[in-house]
Amino acid sequence: MKTDLNLLLECLKYQMDNPFSQKDALVTIHSICQQNSNAGVYFRDIGGLIFVKNLAKSSEHSMVKEAALYTLGTVAEQNVYCQQTLCTSELFEDLTWFLSNNDSNTNLKRMSVYVILVLVSNNRAGQTLVRETGCITVLSQLFRSVLSKYELNLSDKNVFQSYQLWSSVCSTLCVCVNNPQNDENQMLCCSLFPHANDWLINCMKPEIIRPICSFIGLTLANN
Repeated sequence: MKTDLNLLLECLKYQMDNPFSQKDALVTIHSICQQNSNAGVYFRDIGGLIFVKNLAKSSEHSMVKEAALYTLGTVAEQNVYCQQTLCTSELFEDLTWFLSNNDSNTNLKRMSVYVILVLVSNNRAGQTLVRETGCITVLSQLFRSVLSKYELNLSDKNVFQSYQLWSSVCSTLCVCVNNPQNDENQMLCCSLFPHANDWLINCMKPEIIRPICSFIGLTLANN
């Protein structure tokens, strides 16, 4: 495992002009770290986590950015020490930029939201950073804007991709306010209730009702 991760990190470093090779290396790193939580710690110790974080920011290729973010999310999800290493204002600011940038495609935004969810989940420091960096504000804007029509045709590929992004945003807002409970984030998320209420009135699809009810319930919990 250690030899594989060392070779894969070298591949990432020396294939900067080959996005397909970099994507393949990132997918393999993701697979190794998903199967073995200790692999993530070793990858962190050899400088892999920081390199992949910087790659997500610096690469000109969306496929590499997406694969890098997916890898970061998986490693942080598998190991709390890696979560703590990645839980920095710098990374939250980068993720916020991806979400606010009009050039970011839907999948890149979804991978960014996934990383935010993992960094904030069961982590009060992450809940604080998501607020202080303005990331929760951008998530709130996405909650309002990603789905534009009450009549959702989820069999349409583009609509379904937008729905997946919106659903991920809902899940992330839920961990921003709960587990542990966070009063300040709850107060911020209360501003979304009128928009959530409009959707509950106008769209009866369970795919919409379930995440909104979870969001409302957790935002109100013990508050």
